Amino acid sequence: MVTGQPIKKTIVNGLVVLFLVGALLSAPAPAYHMFFPKVSTEVAAAQMDYDSAVKERKRLNLILRNADYDFIDGKLSEATFLAIKKNTTPVYRTQRAITSEKLQVLNTLKASERVGGFINTRQYLIASGTIFQSFTMAVILLFVALLLSKQQPFVRYAFIAIGVTYVAATAFFLIWLKMPSDFVIDQYYGYMILVALLFSFALLMLFKKVNNNFKKLQFIHQKLPLLKRDVDLVSDISTIMPEDKEAVSFKAIIDVTGEDLQKNVNEIKKALTSDDR
Repeated sequence: MVTGQPIKKTIVNGLVVLFLVGALLSAPAPAYHMFFPKVSTEVAAAQMDYDSAVKERKRLNLILRNADYDFIDGKLSEATFLAIKKNTTPVYRTQRAITSEKLQVLNTLKASERVGGFINTRQYLIASGTIFQSFTMAVILLFVALLLSKQQPFVRYAFIAIGVTYVAATAFFLIWLKMPSDFVIDQYYGYMILVALLFSFALLMLFKKVNNNFKKLQFIHQKLPLLKRDVDLVSDISTIMPEDKEAVSFKAIIDVTGEDLQKNVNEIKKALTSDDR
């Protein structure tokens, strides 16, 4: 009799490869930001323009302040003082307006590069990479826990506990990434625990459904050779059945075989429609 080991081995090997790829992708996820610049070329250029404008504004402001101090101390004549004021004040006001424009351009560029509340893609990847890493580990651990035999409850529940911990870490970073920063600490931890529990329950239910379907496929794979055997038997009997009264006895054999066929068909149907095995 052919067992369900071949199909089980194929599916398990596929899952191992899938989880291995996921682990390899998630392990360096927090370091993906290294492929992006700290500041874009456009923002860096706008920052330099703004810094230069600020520097020039401060220089002109210093000239006006020094003129005030020197005039008060008697180091400057009134005519010289008024000349400095007349020549420098309009330039200073113009430079102040230029500085404001440069600042507006800089802020606009920075706003256009914000991603998910972060100043740019690099900062976002630092946070989201950690989320991806912890989520992948949670998925692997919870799925492995569900595949473990019920005869190993300690190991099974240990994997579930560790998996839920990773889900809690994922929830922590998700809330930190998406929620307002003005949460009080009790709200923050409350949301983290709620999201972790709901997320863990959803993953366990999903994996339980997948595991049940896997068991159904394995059961059907075990029954198919029996069904084929019975079909072949009926076919062989029909070819040797004589065309006389002795056919009555052969009809009884066919009836019995037909009952076996129906039984196997019913078991397959039951496996396909049941919620759990």
